[in-house]
Formats: sequence, C-alpha cells, structure tokens
Amino acid sequence: MNTMRFQSGRWKCAALLILFVITSPPRLLAGDDDSVFANFQRLVRAADPKLAVKTLKEGSSSVPSQADSEKLVGAIASAAVDVMDNGAAFEEQHPQSKHLGEVRAATMETLWSVFGSKGFPIPQDRLEEVEAREDGEMKIKALLKEE
Repeated sequence: MNTMRFQSGRWKCAALLILFVITSPPRLLAGDDDSVFANFQRLVRAADPKLAVKTLKEGSSSVPSQADSEKLVGAIASAAVDVMDNGAAFEEQHPQSKHLGEVRAATMETLWSVFGSKGFPIPQDRLEEVEAREDGEMKIKALLKEE
C-alpha cells in the first residue's frame, strides 16, 4: 500500500516538475541569446515524452493510474505549446542568433513528436495555431526534400 502511494507520488512530482518548467517562460526572454537558448532547451526537454517516461520508470516499477497518465500527457502537451511560443519569441528577440536554426528545428521536432508521432491531444484553445505551424513546417520539409 505504501509502495503504491509512493509510486503515485512520483508521477505527481514528475507532472509538477513539468508544470513548473512550463509556467515560468517569462524568464526565457531575459538575457543574452546563449542563456535564452539554454532556457529554451530546458523547455524542449520538459516536452519530451520519451524523457518523461524514462525519468518516471527509473523511480517506479508500477503502471501509473489513468488520472496520473492524463495529467502527465496534459503537462507534456502544454510544454510543447510553450516550446512553440518561446521558439517564436526567440526568433523575434534574437533574429541574428547563431542558435536560430536549432530553435526552429527543436520547435518543429517537439511539435511533431508530441502531437504528430505520439498523438497527444492539442489544447483546444491553441489548436489552430499548432496545426498551422505544423502544416507550414511540413510544406517546408517537402520543399527541402525536392531540392
């Protein structure tokens, strides 16, 4: 019984950690582009489903409850949307950055990984923005392959 409560607590802690990372993006735009890029990379890691599952498996041997799983999926989806927002903000604030290509690639990969490959639900209030961004990036990828 205590083991189950402890393992459920690990899932809650992981979800809270992801939520903490994604609820503090205003700090992202402060500073030079290297430190802003480092903060952006933290957001990308918070939105990585594989990393979240790996972290949780290291400390728990049981399967999470349905409610815990839904919270974790929601937190990862929110983190992916934050990656999209902060990637766009990075491009606007640091248009000459040496990290611009990496930010664009990480944004596209995060959106594809979370919403395309894994099929996590896109937050309803951001559905049009995410789909428009993914459609535009898919067209760019297709054009690059043709060259």
